[in-house]
Amino acid sequence: MDALKNNLIKQSNTRFMSVGDMSIGQLYRIIWMENRETQYGVTVHCVLEAGDDGGIMEVYLPRSIKIKD
Repeated sequence: MDALKNNLIKQSNTRFMSVGDMSIGQLYRIIWMENRETQYGVTVHCVLEAGDDGGIMEVYLPRSIKIKD
């Protein structure tokens, strides 16, 4: 039961944001970054830690940014 509770807390602490909603000058620690196939083609998906509250943010980077595997 504790595993379920911890999983729900983690999910509720995750926000999906647009790159445009991020603050300039704010530091975001990269937790995970990967190429991901979407309905619009391959894009970069980032999981970031917000510096102010330690929450987790997920963003998709613009198509002009690419990473190599």
